[in-house]
Amino acid sequence: MTPTLYHKYPVANDSEPARGLLTLLKTHRVVLLIAFGIVVLLAMIIIVTFTCKDDSQAKQESHNSMSLLEHQLTEAREGLWQSKAQVTACNKTVASLKEEKSLLEKEKTQSQMQEEVLQGKIRILQQQLQKVSAEVKSLREEKSQGQYVEASSSSLAALSPWEVAVLLLLGLCAVWI
Repeated sequence: MTPTLYHKYPVANDSEPARGLLTLLKTHRVVLLIAFGIVVLLAMIIIVTFTCKDDSQAKQESHNSMSLLEHQLTEAREGLWQSKAQVTACNKTVASLKEEKSLLEKEKTQSQMQEEVLQGKIRILQQQLQKVSAEVKSLREEKSQGQYVEASSSSLAALSPWEVAVLLLLGLCAVWI
């Protein structure tokens, strides 16, 4: 066996330019793939950056919206508490007004009963006044005729007409007081 030399000097060959062109094309392909990968990577970085910015803006908007909603909820709760307090106060007022109304109705009923009693007393006194007036009139007529009739049956015979009138007036005043 003889040793083989693997080193060959370049020889101009017709196949050599095709081979160089092929190598060049392969190298260009690799460079193009790497460039394309870099472009895709940059595009992805830009997209992610914008997405992150959009995401942070969305988070900020969401936070602002949540803060606004929490504020509105707090105001609504305060309004509800105030409304409940007003309802409680109104209910107490209504209850006290109902109590006052029932007391006034009782007083009105008592006043009406007292009025009826007083009207009955007035009627009785008017009847007594009419009887006394009739007796006084008859006594005057008897006195004017010169006839003196002893009225032992009547308690008013001993009283003068002025005394009777004063007693009747006192009786009426006592009824009104």
